[in-house]
Amino acid sequence: MDANIVKETCKNIIGVINNFPTTKKDDEIIEEKLENTNFFRRDPKNLILEGEHIKIPRGHTGLMIEVHFGVIIKDDMENIYKEKALDYIEGYVVALNNRICDTKYDFDGEDVAGTIEFHSDVAISEIVHKGFIENPNDLSIWCSVNNKEIQRSPLTEMFLTVQEILEKASKHVDFSKGDIVLCGTPIGVKRVESDDTVEIGIDGHIRTQFAIEKENEIEPPREECPHGGRHLSRDFSAE
Repeated sequence: MDANIVKETCKNIIGVINNFPTTKKDDEIIEEKLENTNFFRRDPKNLILEGEHIKIPRGHTGLMIEVHFGVIIKDDMENIYKEKALDYIEGYVVALNNRICDTKYDFDGEDVAGTIEFHSDVAISEIVHKGFIENPNDLSIWCSVNNKEIQRSPLTEMFLTVQEILEKASKHVDFSKGDIVLCGTPIGVKRVESDDTVEIGIDGHIRTQFAIEKENEIEPPREECPHGGRHLSRDFSAE
């Protein structure tokens, strides 16, 4: 499976909220995170790949970007147990989760949060097959903007391991082949603007970059998002 197949087949993108410490970890914080894990959902129709541009939606001047370690699901699966979780993984990506500035995740009565959706709000690298990575929890991810590093962390800093994330996420979504799980972002989330260049990577395995550009300011009607957020529609007449 490659990234193009993921883009064609992905039905669910789900991610962990606050899976990295903002200050030094302690046992009490870790225990709380193990008991109360919150997830967000993004619409896979907005997924982009390396070589495509991240577009700032009409009416906005910038985006908040955050790097994530991403897991690609291998098969359709309803319940995953952490002891066998690696068996259900096709491979790994480094990903960007992009949000409108000053917006928050909104649960709106649901068990998984949503936020405003727009084209290119999730961007992923090519896939690193799981056979090349013995233990995903031993990896490190990073993000730079215009050649200045803004985020870096080993995955050992996560409150939940990759296996624990998959187990908990499977309680909120029935996974399909090609689905993406985003494992959380380290401190250092940054605002970007048009003409910025964002580079992301997994140390020793893969790196990729995305250019930021502004969408045409012609404003079409908003659409309802089936995943609980609101879509900022694209103006296809200009393409």
